[in-house]
Amino acid sequence: ELFSLVVGGYGLFGIIIEVTLELTEDKVLERKAVTFETKDFASFFKNNVQNNPNIEFWSARFSLGSNDLYTRALSITYETTDQGSPKDLVIKEDNYQLWALKAFGLVKPFKALNNIRFDLEAAFFKKPKLISRNNFMNGSIKRLPQNNKKDMYILQEYFIPYDNVNSFLESFAVLTKQYNINILNITARHVGKDTNAFLSFAPQDACALVLYIRVPKKDKDYLTTAQWTSQLLDKCMDLNGVYYLPYQLLATRDQLDRAYPQVRNFMELKRKYDPLEILTNKMYEHYAY
Repeated sequence: ELFSLVVGGYGLFGIIIEVTLELTEDKVLERKAVTFETKDFASFFKNNVQNNPNIEFWSARFSLGSNDLYTRALSITYETTDQGSPKDLVIKEDNYQLWALKAFGLVKPFKALNNIRFDLEAAFFKKPKLISRNNFMNGSIKRLPQNNKKDMYILQEYFIPYDNVNSFLESFAVLTKQYNINILNITARHVGKDTNAFLSFAPQDACALVLYIRVPKKDKDYLTTAQWTSQLLDKCMDLNGVYYLPYQLLATRDQLDRAYPQVRNFMELKRKYDPLEILTNKMYEHYAY
């Protein structure tokens, strides 16, 4: 029980000071990309990704244009190949990161550029590329846009059963237009079922949708974002989804209870193991009862 609380308790039940890591073999991966309609998301994943043993990494990107908002997707896989050797592929930052971050800078003030961004990304990722497994993992978040005097940048993440992804995206598009939210990026990745973490965000296999959002630093804009998020959370849970807890504390207690029905037991165990509340964080202080 305590182990489950430590690995799934967001630092509220203990501090892990030593771990044993299991390493895996570095290998050469070949990047492949294909576009598809998001209405076919579940069948595409099951037929092309889920049972392909050669795929080491998979993600999907979505169209952000005003006329095709979240209706098209770009599937990107990195698959094992016999071509080349990892030692011949020097670790360096992926050129796409540099290109994409420049694009972020343009898209931020000129959302109309989103109308062509998807096609540019598709053309880029469809170019053949070999990369080592280690190189794939060599990305830095420091180049992402940072909070400044005018804007803040927030992350949100929703874990949706594959059969419900398209329904979520349809509602997401409606709400994003209604509240005029500036979504800089949305990507999908696979998350396997996790039964070890007490507050598991993946009680079943799910598609994780990661949002990167620009919010002007004005009270009315943050309030608008909070209202939009509240409706998005309800839709997520209507579709048997879960949201990631720590990023922004915008969910109500009722929404927290609904997404994580074990949270009341979690709070009781917190008082049992740490009655003096030696370990704490903003999330716990916000929701503790």
